[in-house]
This record gives sequence, structure tokens and C-alpha cells, in this order.
Amino acid sequence: EGAALGLRDLADQRALKPIVETIKRNPESASTFVYALETLDCREIVEFLIALFVSQPEDYMLRCSIIECIKKVSILGLSDELLDTCMRRLKESLTGKRDDEYVRHSRELMRLLEV
Repeated sequence: EGAALGLRDLADQRALKPIVETIKRNPESASTFVYALETLDCREIVEFLIALFVSQPEDYMLRCSIIECIKKVSILGLSDELLDTCMRRLKESLTGKRDDEYVRHSRELMRLLEV
């Protein structure tokens, strides 16, 4: 996890894929590694970030870091299909949710993904 913080400080785009691979291998440490992604262009991993957000609804810090990553992405270049998929996943994840913070974060992400 210390390496992730070092990569964040470097803000080197080449770190994107290794960080994503690390998250896939160690989902329990995802929040630290997604925090490291905040300084990078995450355009190519938007769908991955949304899937991660939905898969770990109890991780408040992870959700906050994913929102920060998405805030920095220009959605104008993303395909309508990708945006629709992400919106659909977020909407589906709200079914039966009672956690107000999760609902608020999900709605914030949906606003960020609207064209």
C-alpha cells in the first residue's frame, strides 16, 4: 500500500494498468490503490471503477476515491454505450439500498456521467 501512495505522488500515467491489476488481485486493499489513481487520467477504466464501486458498497473511502477519479474524467469522449452501461449498473445497485450515503454517492456518480 505504501507503493500505491508513492505512485500517487509521481502521477505517472504508466502506473494506471499496474494499479488496476493490483486492485483485481487484492480487492480488500482497493481503497488505497484507487486513491492512488486520483492523480491519473482514468478515462479508460471508468467501467472498471463503476463495477468496483457497486461491488463494494460498504467501503466509504473507496466510494469517495472513485468519485474523485470520475470527476477528473471528461465524459465527452466516452461512448454512449459505456455511459449507458455505467448508469444502468449504478441504478441497479440502488435497488433495495437503505444506506443513505451509498445512495447519495451513487446519485453523485450518475450526475457526473450524464452528458
